[in-house]
Formats: sequence, C-alpha cells, structure tokens
Amino acid sequence: MKTLWTPDGEKPISSSNNNTSDLPNSQVEDASDDQSMDEMIAYIREQILSTPINDLLINHCAGIAEIAAVHLANEEPDLDSARFAIDALAALVDSISTKLPEESKTGLSSLVSELRTAWVNVSSK
Repeated sequence: MKTLWTPDGEKPISSSNNNTSDLPNSQVEDASDDQSMDEMIAYIREQILSTPINDLLINHCAGIAEIAAVHLANEEPDLDSARFAIDALAALVDSISTKLPEESKTGLSSLVSELRTAWVNVSSK
C-alpha cells in the first residue's frame, strides 16, 4: 500500500485502479516506472535489513570522510565544509564507538585523526 506523508501523518493512497488501458502512453510508462521504483525500494529495504547495522554505519562514516576529503582536496579547499564533515564524523564515531568491534573503532578514530591533520595542513597553506 502506498502512502503519502502529510503533517498529520501518513495517509494511504488507493491503488485499486491499476487499469492503464485508457491512459496516454506517457502515463502508462510513468505507472510502469512507479512500479519499478517500488520494486527497487523494496529490494533496497531488504538489503538494509539483511546487513548488520555496524556495517551500515561504518559505510556511512566512510561516506562522510569522503565528503571531507573532497572539500579539502579541491583546487580551492572549502575549509568550513570540510571541518563540518570532520566534526560530524567525529561525533558519529564517538557516539557509536562503544558498540563497534575494536578494529573498527581504531580504524574510524584513525580516520578522524588523519582528516583533522589534513585539515590543519591545508588550512596553513
């Protein structure tokens, strides 16, 4: 069942009329795209649910680190954005570190330290 978010909460959307024979081709394609999108979302949700939460969060940490690194490595570094990403990563690592395996905790802490060092080096140029 499809729903639509509203300020008053999720509202169900009726999808009982799936007959597309009287719709123009573009609308039929859109309906097909909607079905494909629903299937893809369902698949992605299954993948998320079948992946250990530690792996998902570590992956997100790597993404945040990449954001910081891109801002630092740019021809004209964006130090404020890089610092924001580094601080966000540090806060996330700090808040989840007690629940991570020791090797992951050490690796993420090292990553934060390396990014901080890179930020200092770039900012002093």
